[in-house]
Amino acid sequence: MPIQVNELSKHFKMFKREAGLSGAFHSFFNRKYETFHALKDISVQIEDGEILGILGENGAGKTTLVQCILKELGYHHRVKSPTYNIIEEYTVEGLKVYHLDLYRVVDAQELEYLAIDDIFATPCLRFIEWYENAQGELPQPDLTIQIKHNENKRIINVIK
Repeated sequence: MPIQVNELSKHFKMFKREAGLSGAFHSFFNRKYETFHALKDISVQIEDGEILGILGENGAGKTTLVQCILKELGYHHRVKSPTYNIIEEYTVEGLKVYHLDLYRVVDAQELEYLAIDDIFATPCLRFIEWYENAQGELPQPDLTIQIKHNENKRIINVIK
């Protein structure tokens, strides 16, 4: 059964501070905000059991993307970044979902100690951040989402 996520959006209100000491003082009492769109109208179809590789620099929005997809699928609890735990497991409407962050993996052989083989032996959905750190030790992703960002926008490329 395919999972369809349509028009996924996430925005943040960001405080806009004026330059200089007097500007900072003025901004403190006269707060101005601007809206920053982390994701805007993203649609994606994911098949059961697929592996999604998510690429992007620190702060690009990889975990935010996973949080938004899980929320859209019906998961209404906190979605943590797996940067320190490396693996977070969720169950959404009976579907197992694994969210991996391989940022801290220095040597791909470290993956053997994490029992990652079990994750790839079970039917589930897998989101893998910093997939490139696996250095060929994991199956290739079925879908790769690449997020690039600058101060003003995110550019998301989806590669099937």
